[in-house]
Amino acid sequence: MTSVYSFLTSLIAASLMAQSALADGIVNKQSLSVDYTRSFTRHAATDYVDIVVYNPAGVMKMRNESYIKLDFITLCKDYTNNIPGIGEYHQDDTLSVIPSFFALYKQNNWAAFFAFTIPGGGGIVDYTQGNATTLQIAIHVLASSPFTTVEDMNLKAKSYYTGYTLGASYAINDIWSISAGLRYINAIVEAQSTLTVSVNGQAATSHSFGVDFEQGAQGMGGFIGVNSALTDELNIGFIYQSNTKLVFDTDINRDDIGVVNRIAKGREDLPGLLGAGLAYKIQPNITAAISFTWYLEKEATWEGRLSGQGGSYDAAVSLEYIINPRWKVSSGYKATRLGIDADRVMPEAPELDADTITIGGVWAFTESFDLSFSVANVFYDSVTDTQGIIYDKTLWGVNAGVQWKF
Repeated sequence: MTSVYSFLTSLIAASLMAQSALADGIVNKQSLSVDYTRSFTRHAATDYVDIVVYNPAGVMKMRNESYIKLDFITLCKDYTNNIPGIGEYHQDDTLSVIPSFFALYKQNNWAAFFAFTIPGGGGIVDYTQGNATTLQIAIHVLASSPFTTVEDMNLKAKSYYTGYTLGASYAINDIWSISAGLRYINAIVEAQSTLTVSVNGQAATSHSFGVDFEQGAQGMGGFIGVNSALTDELNIGFIYQSNTKLVFDTDINRDDIGVVNRIAKGREDLPGLLGAGLAYKIQPNITAAISFTWYLEKEATWEGRLSGQGGSYDAAVSLEYIINPRWKVSSGYKATRLGIDADRVMPEAPELDADTITIGGVWAFTESFDLSFSVANVFYDSVTDTQGIIYDKTLWGVNAGVQWKF
C-alpha cells in the first residue's frame, strides 16, 4: 500500500504541472494571436488590434475606428518519452485549439481596449499507454507489492489560463504614446489517471487505482506600455507585465487512498515579462522588425518542481511585404531559450529550447474585414535527464483569424 500511495502522490504532482504545456517561457504562452504567429515580432507593431496585448501604446498610430478581432490558433503536437531499453511513449496526436478575442475603440488621442486570451496552459495531453512517469512508478509498485503485471496505465490532463485584459492608451504627441491596464487570470487544471495491475495477468487479481481532480486559481496583474514613432519609418514599442499571483485550490472527484489533500493548495504564479520591439520600413512596402521578450520567472513564486528555475527569453526577427492594398505576406523566425534543468523537465509536456519559423499573410477581402493566416513549425532541442530518458516533441500550427473595423 505504501508503494501505491507513493505512486499516486507522484502522479498527481506530475499531472498538476501540465499547465506549463505549450509555453514560450516555462509557464507563459506568448502565441496569443494569429498575427503574432505569422511574424513573432508584435512588440513594435501598429497595424492590427491584437497589439493591445503586445504593444498597447502602439494602437495610437491606428486609424480612428472601432475594431473587433477573433482568432483561432490550432496546434498539432507529439510529445515523446524515450526510455532506454524499453522504448518510446507518445502523447496521442491531440489538437489544441486556442481562441482569442480583441476589441478596440480609438478616437483622436485616446483609446480603450479589451482582450480575451490564453496566456498560459492552453492544451491537452493524453498518454493512453502511459509515459515515463507512470512506467517508472508502476515498476516500483510491482517491485514492492504482490502485483506482478501492469495491465494498463494512462494519464490525461488539460489546462487553460484564461486572461481578461482591460486598458487604455493616450497619445502625448505625434511621437510618444503610453498605455496602462489590468489583466485578470482564471487558471483551470484537470487531470485523470489510472494504473491497473494484477498478479501474473490473472483477471481475478486485477485492481485499478485512480485519481480525478480539478484545480483552479485566480489572480490580477497590471501592465504599462510605451510607444515611440521616432520617424515615419522607425517605430519602437515596449511593454511591462507584472507577476500574477496564483494559489491553486483542488476539487477531488476521485482519490482512492486520500493523497490529493496533501497538495490541495499550491502556488505557481504566472510570471511577468518585459517586451521590446523595433520596426523599420526599408521601403514603403517592406518592413523589417525585431522583438525580444524576457520572462520575469525569477520574480515569480513557484513551489515544487519549478522552484529555483527560470531565466527564459525569446528573440525574433521578421520581414513583411505589401503586395498590393489587399494582400501582404510575412515570414518570421523565433529563438526560444528556457531556464530549466533537464531533471526538472516535465515528462507529460517537456519544456524545451526551440527554434520556430513561420510564413503567413493578411488578405483584406473587403474594406472592413481582414483575414490573417499563418503556418508555423517548431523545431525543439531534445534533452536527456540523469536517468537517460530522452524528452522530445514536435509541433505544427495552422492559424487563422478575422478583424472587423467599423
